[in-house]
Amino acid sequence: MNREYLLYSRFQVLSQGEPAWADDPRQGRHYFDGLRFWKLRRGHPARLQVSWQTPQFGWAHAEDCRCSLCASVAVSAPVAVRHRPEDAVAHLSA
Repeated sequence: MNREYLLYSRFQVLSQGEPAWADDPRQGRHYFDGLRFWKLRRGHPARLQVSWQTPQFGWAHAEDCRCSLCASVAVSAPVAVRHRPEDAVAHLSA
């Protein structure tokens, strides 16, 4: 997979209300379903989590997302960075 994703801040994904995920090497994978934040750990059930306990930056939307954040090709916000998803999950396969 060579597709690059734009990464957003927690505030951006919360404001947009679209599903998103973030990978944190220390905390694992987090998921936002559009309403609530969840912590996902391999071999454990998903756990509801308050927003301030999730990563502040590094949130990505699905590849086919057409929200206003993802549809905007020319992103000038400094918190949006080009990112390949395989880099984010490399620590999970180790």
